[in-house]
Amino acid sequence: MDFKSTTDYYVFGNTLTAYAAAQNQGKPCAPNTATCIYIDPSPTPTGEGHNYYNNRTPYHLKSKAAFGEVYYEFSDVLKLTAGLRYTHDRKTQVNLPVVLFVPGSGHPVGKTLPPGDWKEMTGRLVLDWKPEVSFTDSTLVYASFAKGYKGGGLNPPQSTGVGKVNDTFDPEFVNSFEIGTKNTLLDGSLVFNATAFYYDYKGYQVSKIVNRTSVNENIDAKISGLEIESIWEPIHHLRFNANLGLLKTEIVDSKSIDTANRTQGDPNLILVKASNASNCVASKADVVGLLTAINANPVPYNFGYALLGVCTSVKAPPANATVGGTSLLATGMNAFNQYIADGVEQNLKGKELPNSPKATISVGAQYTWNLPNGWDATLRGDYYHQGKTYSRIYNTFADRINAWENVNATLQVVNPGMGIQVEAYVKNLLDDEPLTDIYLTDDSSGLFQNGFILEPRTYGISIQKSF
Repeated sequence: MDFKSTTDYYVFGNTLTAYAAAQNQGKPCAPNTATCIYIDPSPTPTGEGHNYYNNRTPYHLKSKAAFGEVYYEFSDVLKLTAGLRYTHDRKTQVNLPVVLFVPGSGHPVGKTLPPGDWKEMTGRLVLDWKPEVSFTDSTLVYASFAKGYKGGGLNPPQSTGVGKVNDTFDPEFVNSFEIGTKNTLLDGSLVFNATAFYYDYKGYQVSKIVNRTSVNENIDAKISGLEIESIWEPIHHLRFNANLGLLKTEIVDSKSIDTANRTQGDPNLILVKASNASNCVASKADVVGLLTAINANPVPYNFGYALLGVCTSVKAPPANATVGGTSLLATGMNAFNQYIADGVEQNLKGKELPNSPKATISVGAQYTWNLPNGWDATLRGDYYHQGKTYSRIYNTFADRINAWENVNATLQVVNPGMGIQVEAYVKNLLDDEPLTDIYLTDDSSGLFQNGFILEPRTYGISIQKSF
């Protein structure tokens, strides 16, 4: 595969354009003028304007692989499957700088990241056993091991910020162990399947918003669980189905900075808003001293703006320098010779993976009537329940998603000979509004959360005709 793309992530605002015009003192600005901010007049952005935020990323992926499987039957009931795959991924990317409010137009030459190049050998082993059991019509017992790989990648360009986000993120690996059974019983009227699994992840890839863009980082995690599914048809035309999922996830030996809690409760640190709308962490004593100087200044308004410069790093700090005498290593030094940092890393050991409920249950039932002249009618109902989970790896109270449920119903009338299908349906029958996911935004947006809920009760009729 050979894939090329250029991603443009735009953010527009009348206030952004107004600010750019104010900086130009209301005077028109031609393209490529180094002394003023070019305002794009086109209704469809050309990418030349500096009056909007544009995160542009040219990207190139080359990937090739070879894979195959062999099968060996020890006997009529015992079979071994072995597979190998060789994968070579190469990714290149140019991170063009964000030029909002920068004089001129267009994008200057960007930073070409060192290519990401990964070569991996993965594979799987599966053992299938089909014993003859007196109480089943057919039984399959299987055990498998697989090593999986997901290529690493290159993070997009960053706006100015104190913290340094790595240009690349590592590949993701998983060692997967599964054991399960598939069974047919009662002359085919009952199906019962069960699977137990354990996944050991190294470099599990998770994303978060940093400096107005989405970046990836790696953590390690372990996942174990049990899945049970069954279909039962006690009498002709009546069918029940049920699925149960039990899941346990745990993050191990990983750390990350929570942008919604950068100080991690350290009383010697304080959160400060930067002039570019990002946040940073500084020594509380240093900031209090700066505020004291501001309040003593005869022109507090002009000097007060300097407080926004606390998070602006003007030079690299000395090696092993810490913020305010704490154990937090500094990542920058501002114009006031104060050490600053992106935040305190949180130990994630024991935290759950996002969107990983400990229990999920789904049950359904349907009945079919055979009507005259080749028509059939099926009435079906479905119920789904999901246990509580978290939307982020930090598992804070604000990340919690409570348990929720959903009920759907359908009545389907079909005539296969005529190619006609009519369906009346009701989705979200209980008209509930549960929170199903949460998305945390950037500091510059005030760290507000987007909440996602189920669509309201929806009903309708669908008519299909096949020719």
